[in-house]
Amino acid sequence: MNNNRNDIFVKIEKNAESLESYRDFPLIFIMKDIVIEHEYYSEMYVGILDCVEGHRIYLKDAFEINEGNSTYLGNEFKKWDLTREDSTINEFPHIKLEFIDTIYASKLKLTLEQTWNAWSDPRDLIRTNNPIYQKIQRGFSENEVDFTEKSQPVYFDEEGDRISLKKIHEIESKNGKPVSMIAVTRQQYDISDFPKYEKYIENDLPYERIYYGLWPDAENKKIEYDVLYVIPTDNYEEVLNHLNAHDQMNKGMPQKMALVVFSGGNYEIIENRL
Repeated sequence: MNNNRNDIFVKIEKNAESLESYRDFPLIFIMKDIVIEHEYYSEMYVGILDCVEGHRIYLKDAFEINEGNSTYLGNEFKKWDLTREDSTINEFPHIKLEFIDTIYASKLKLTLEQTWNAWSDPRDLIRTNNPIYQKIQRGFSENEVDFTEKSQPVYFDEEGDRISLKKIHEIESKNGKPVSMIAVTRQQYDISDFPKYEKYIENDLPYERIYYGLWPDAENKKIEYDVLYVIPTDNYEEVLNHLNAHDQMNKGMPQKMALVVFSGGNYEIIENRL
């Protein structure tokens, strides 16, 4: 299972007793790749466990997934009261335990939709469960609408609060000297991979503070979402070394430029010409 999924989901034993403890929880069912006459199942099911009776599993609000496409089944696999339904029906549609390969439950309290989104792309959980990322995303969304190469820089601190270049200089400068903002990201257009870059700065680089910013990607006509750190110098050789030090994080692409910030919040760009 994907490493990120290991952080979010736990594998459940395939027996009625284990499953019953997850009643009313959203679960992921991955089916075996077998076909038996009159027995057909989709690749996966996501649904809220209604109940388990022997080898029969009943779900509420179920989705079926085939080749990554989901179809809402509603209560097709729900256990109904047979005494109130058509007396000619012996049993309602269900999922047979022997056709299931593996079952997963979320370690976190998620809705059915969040469970499927997190399984499809574990990074999606960042947007649903982290209030600081949500705050940063709101800030980015509010500012990127009219953001161009001519716009003033937009940056946020680790709490997701907008921060001025003047304030960044006050925090990072030594003896009032210029500082340089170095991004470790390239061509990131959402916040999904931010944790990877944050861990890189915190664990592999000797920098404590992290900043987030917008940058116009003129070549691709998009707005980049950046994760940055600051060095207390504008020395060209030092800045260049930093711009070329993170290509392993971005498919071999070095950084194009750094933002040099002066006292008072004025700035200039140092381009990577290598």
